[in-house]
Amino acid sequence: MTRRRRPKRAAGDYNPGHIDADLIREVASWPSPATPQHIYDSVQGCFLRHQPSGYLGLYAILPGRNKRERVAFTDRYGRRTDARCILDPEHPMTWGKTTKEIRRLQGKAVEGHDFSAERQAKRAVPTLNDALDPKLEGSYAEDVIACADDPESVHHRSGQATLSRLEQFREAWGGTLKLSEIDAERVRRWSRQRRSRDGVSYDTIERDLTALRAMLQFYVDAGCLKVHPLGRLKREKRDTSIKRVRAFTAEEEAAIWKAAEAREEKARRGRASGNEWRAKRGYEFLPSLEGRYTDMLLPAMKIARFTGLRRGEQFALQWSDVDLHRGIITVRREKTKDFERREIPLSQEAVSVLRRWRMQTGGKGPIFGHANGRAVTNLKRGFYALLEVADVKRTNGNGQRVSWHSWRHTFATSLIHRGVDVATVKRLLGHSSVSTVIDRYLDTDEKRMTEAIKRLDSLF
Repeated sequence: MTRRRRPKRAAGDYNPGHIDADLIREVASWPSPATPQHIYDSVQGCFLRHQPSGYLGLYAILPGRNKRERVAFTDRYGRRTDARCILDPEHPMTWGKTTKEIRRLQGKAVEGHDFSAERQAKRAVPTLNDALDPKLEGSYAEDVIACADDPESVHHRSGQATLSRLEQFREAWGGTLKLSEIDAERVRRWSRQRRSRDGVSYDTIERDLTALRAMLQFYVDAGCLKVHPLGRLKREKRDTSIKRVRAFTAEEEAAIWKAAEAREEKARRGRASGNEWRAKRGYEFLPSLEGRYTDMLLPAMKIARFTGLRRGEQFALQWSDVDLHRGIITVRREKTKDFERREIPLSQEAVSVLRRWRMQTGGKGPIFGHANGRAVTNLKRGFYALLEVADVKRTNGNGQRVSWHSWRHTFATSLIHRGVDVATVKRLLGHSSVSTVIDRYLDTDEKRMTEAIKRLDSLF
């Protein structure tokens, strides 16, 4: 026998009636009321509250005059939501479980449970120990780890690194410090001490403070903090040209490629000489390096130069992300900074390098991986040694430095200097705004600035 469906209510009909998932679906589709409205169900002992904000709260009616308790709905991270979650087929909460929760709340009220005291305890300001305890339900650490384990989550993808940054605040201030007691003056003292005593860079301190601000905002959203304790803390001003990664000049780049080719040739001669030595003694030959890359440094540098990938994006690439027929590399969204998938067209040089490297490595697993199949995370030792051979200084007189990220800067600035519009460069780099590209990569070196001023001479 099929269940008879009750007649559908007209929008704005808040008369008493039977509350179920169908009614919640109907009310959720109504426009938000000007004042809070209620639909009472005296049989089940509950009522639905429709707020002007659109929030749908479900409350259990408890014994006593005007006694009620909200049925708590949460998402998979423990964050509060409303009765609409019942309509989500993937959400574990169903209407059947909801009615059981209503009866449970009513039973606790009969037993004399003090819901008011329970709410006050939940609203109590947590300490740093509470916030960083991953086993404590509703703590920030629990949320961070849950988001890091979720491949669909854009937040806290490096969960343990975030918690490690926050751990230093507990060491500096003590775990019993309440979050409401963290103020701007305390942070300034900590920052000065980190720079003067420990020699920590400005960028590292800013990343640490970003993690601290995010944790405090989590508890503001949860209602544990009325205001953000660091809401008025301004970021420290500094000379942005200091310790800024720069692009390679044309002369430096030519010297680097020349040194890299010399390094390859030296390794080939060494392998050939070694095999001659083995031949005289009847030993088994080592594989010849003729026509091959001697290791991954040169192909990795060329891919960095001709794609503009971030270091983490490049070394996370798998061969399955490369389509040499179409000439495209796909950067998976879980490996990007802004959690957005993007496709990067490959130049003929990049295709040639990848085709040659794939034939050499077998074309399975990570493009740049160790012999055990794990992806490399950096090639700093070989890269910095090559810079020394090429006589490329790691820092210049202005305090600017070069690193692996300089390939990304070189990629961007070379495109801009060749007339490519900034919007296209933004898409290739994976930035969210054009202003970021202008700010970071539209660099003008001293030679170009001098030439620009000389053009004024033609006006007189």
